[in-house]
Amino acid sequence: NRLRIVVDDQVVAEHQRCPGRHQTMLDVRHAIDLLAFKHRSVERAEIIAQSRLPEPLLALRERLLLHDRARAGRIFVAVLRLLLTYSSEVVAECVSQALVCGTLDPAAIALLVRQRTTPIPPAAPLLALRSPDGMQRPQVDLARYDLATLAEVRP
Repeated sequence: NRLRIVVDDQVVAEHQRCPGRHQTMLDVRHAIDLLAFKHRSVERAEIIAQSRLPEPLLALRERLLLHDRARAGRIFVAVLRLLLTYSSEVVAECVSQALVCGTLDPAAIALLVRQRTTPIPPAAPLLALRSPDGMQRPQVDLARYDLATLAEVRP
């Protein structure tokens, strides 16, 4: 029960089919460029209201509208753009983490997403300390010291 759209032998979209008549299933990813152009419509856009955005994204939108209504649309669209590259689950987790930390910055949210999805590179191996050829490591003579007081004994 999926709808697949193919252009020139390449799948350009694939969606779940609506189960009944007179229903709409909206995907916000298809309207991100339009929302970026008409960023003030973010607070009343039907695609936002009827799409099934994760709860943390809706909470972010509400916080942005309360914090800075004039820039809320642009900031929210910047976060929505992450949905074009990353799964909604990962973006939602990172938005939730950002809200707990008290930030609404889309760059901070993008950083959290990259940190969560980028594998950690293996640690560089430690170099073994070796003495150069021809040099000997100094030998420590512990007999010179009184181990009870850790003071050097003079003959």
